[in-house]
Amino acid sequence: MEQILKQSNKMRVAEDDLENIQQSHGGYDFYEYNGKPFSGYMVMDYHPNGFVMFEEEYKEGEHVGWDNLYYENGQLNSETLMVGATPIDCIKYDDEGNITNPSRPLVSSERYEHYVKTYNLD
Repeated sequence: MEQILKQSNKMRVAEDDLENIQQSHGGYDFYEYNGKPFSGYMVMDYHPNGFVMFEEEYKEGEHVGWDNLYYENGQLNSETLMVGATPIDCIKYDDEGNITNPSRPLVSSERYEHYVKTYNLD
């Protein structure tokens, strides 16, 4: 069985392979990869079978985008759209990939649209 990752076209890098240079960014986490602001998914943890367990999306070094949690069978468990530490949308799935909790913005529709436009979220 093969794991199908959300936005599989985006780069994935293990957390240990990224450099956190938060000191130069006001104490906020800011990640670089090979000396450049990181854009892609930081893989935070793996299941024993090697499938990704949890990953966070970064754009230009900042935690902006999707946080994805996966079941051990490789199916998506939940996806939360984040801007920094602020969750703005969340979708949950069962272990067969069926949506159990449809998308529901966690902020006002105006704020949601602002975030999507400002950070070019997809």
